[in-house]
Amino acid sequence: MKRAVTILLLLFVAAAVAWEFAGPDRSKAQTDPCAAEPAPVEGRKLIAYYFYGDRRCATCIKIENYAREALEKAFPAAFRSGELEWREVNYERPENEHFAEEYELVSSSLVLVDTVDGKQRAWRNLDEVWDRIRDEADFRSYVVEQTRSFLGHDS
Repeated sequence: MKRAVTILLLLFVAAAVAWEFAGPDRSKAQTDPCAAEPAPVEGRKLIAYYFYGDRRCATCIKIENYAREALEKAFPAAFRSGELEWREVNYERPENEHFAEEYELVSSSLVLVDTVDGKQRAWRNLDEVWDRIRDEADFRSYVVEQTRSFLGHDS
């Protein structure tokens, strides 16, 4: 009887190990979902990139939070439809260094990128976020107005 239980237990362990190795490779799961570019999406999309570096000050974090909250509140339908997307990217990582050159980044920045069928059409660095961060209402208004203009929602 003991031998039968031992054999069943060993078979169970072997099956569990085989199941784990036959399943999807979880070791390749990306730790930073923003580090790689997602597959191109058909149609028009505006990507709001928040670029940050390895060292983040309190103001950098505040810019990120205010900008994301302002966009989510002002454009919920655009987020739901996929017309607007938020991405956070550490531009100091080797795989993301091209962003620093492409968008002329020197510090944490909010950059709007207009794409059509996954190809960049235009971009705008909202460089006034640093000047406006001390006035939260002004900051949020600036981000929303710039995004609305870039989306073509000038109402």
